[in-house]
Amino acid sequence: MKMNKLRFTQSAAFILLVAALGWTLPAAQARPGPAQVSAEQKIHIFRADLPGARNRPLDYVQSGGRYAPVAAPAGASSAVAPPAQSLFFPVDVTNFSGTQHLKTAKQFPIFVNCANPTTCWGNVAQFLKDLNVSAFIHILDQYVASTTNKRYPFGASFPKTVALNHFATDANLQTIIAQVVAANGGNAEYTNLYHIFLKQGQDVCFDTSFSVCYSPDQLSTFAFCGYHSAFNSGGHHIIYSVEPFQQVPGCQGSGVTLLENTADTLSHEVFEAASDPDLNTNVVASGAFQGNEIGDICAFINVAITLGTRTYHIQREYSNAVHACATQ
Repeated sequence: MKMNKLRFTQSAAFILLVAALGWTLPAAQARPGPAQVSAEQKIHIFRADLPGARNRPLDYVQSGGRYAPVAAPAGASSAVAPPAQSLFFPVDVTNFSGTQHLKTAKQFPIFVNCANPTTCWGNVAQFLKDLNVSAFIHILDQYVASTTNKRYPFGASFPKTVALNHFATDANLQTIIAQVVAANGGNAEYTNLYHIFLKQGQDVCFDTSFSVCYSPDQLSTFAFCGYHSAFNSGGHHIIYSVEPFQQVPGCQGSGVTLLENTADTLSHEVFEAASDPDLNTNVVASGAFQGNEIGDICAFINVAITLGTRTYHIQREYSNAVHACATQ
C-alpha cells in the first residue's frame, strides 16, 4: 500500500496549535478573482515534495516571454508548517461566479517520444476510463454545477515523436499540443482536456530562464511534478496539463506501481483543470493557504480508491461539501 505523505493540510485545531507554538505557515499567494484575470498565460503547479520545492509559489504568470511567480501578500511567511494528521482543512475553496469550468470534457493523452506508452507511464487510457465511471469524479459536481455521469470520457491517444532538448520549455510543449488539436479536428475550448506525457529523463521548464522546472537531475531548479494551464492557438482556447515521469523522489509514492504514480499526478491535474481551467476560480480565497486548488490541499495524502472495478493508490481531492479531503 502507498505510504501516506501528509503535506499542506491543517485542521482548525491544528491552526490553533500552530499559533500556540509559534510555528509559521506556508506563504500565502495572491490569486485574482474573475475581474482581475490577466490576458497573459498563467500556470498552476503541483509542487514537488522536496525541501527546495515546498516553498515555491503555486501560480506563475507570463510577461515578456518569462514566467514570474504571483506575488504573496506583504508579510507572508515563506516557511512551511509541520504537517497535520487531519484530512480536514480550515477554509473551503471559493467558487467565483461567472467563470468557466469543464462541466464535461473528453480527455486526450499525448505520449511524447515513447513507442509503447504503457511501458513508459502505465495504462493511462484505462485509468482515465476508470476515473470517468467512478464516484470519485463526482467530487467535481459541486464545483462545475453538473451531476451528469460519465462526463469526462477518454477520447483518443496521440503518440508524437519530436526532437526536444533535455530541458524542454512550455512553449515547446504548446507547439506539440497545438499540432495535436489541429489533427484532432480543432477540438478544444472548455469541452476538451489534453494531457502531454514526458518520458523518463525528459526535463521541462517554464521558459528559457530554466529556473522553474521538473528537473529531478538538477535539484536547484526542481519545483514541480506537473502543472495545468491554458493557451490560445489557431482560434482555439486549449486547456492542458503537463505530466512528466513520476517515479522520481519528490513525486513518487512508496510501494506503488508505475501507473499509480502516473495516475496520482494525472488525477490531481484532471480535478484542478476541470474546476479551475483559467486559474481564476475554485481556490482558497484568503489566509495562509490562499491560492490552493482542490488538488493542492490534499496532495500526497494517498489511499486506495476504487474506480470502476479497479483500485488505485492515489490522492484524495478536496470537497467543500464535507470540508475535507474526500474520495466521493
